[in-house]
Amino acid sequence: MAIIDVGIMERAGVKLANVAKLLGVSRPTLTRWQSGQSSPHPLRRARVEKVNELIERGISLGLLPVNNPDLNHNERSRRTVALLRLLQGGRM
Repeated sequence: MAIIDVGIMERAGVKLANVAKLLGVSRPTLTRWQSGQSSPHPLRRARVEKVNELIERGISLGLLPVNNPDLNHNERSRRTVALLRLLQGGRM
């Protein structure tokens, strides 16, 4: 079973790199978790579940995906991470 719900990520326009940044892990680490090669510590797993919830919340509020054709990829990514942190209350 994947750690991060890829379907939700795609609907929200959230990249794996954004999720890794929110979790404070490298993208390769998150990729290993996704593939089942390794698994996160239980405390980290709780954060992963919180990120899934935040992404779902952003979608339900209509805040995700960040779709603005005037923004480049890096700026959309930066705003996505900032939005997810805001939804979480600034802590992650």
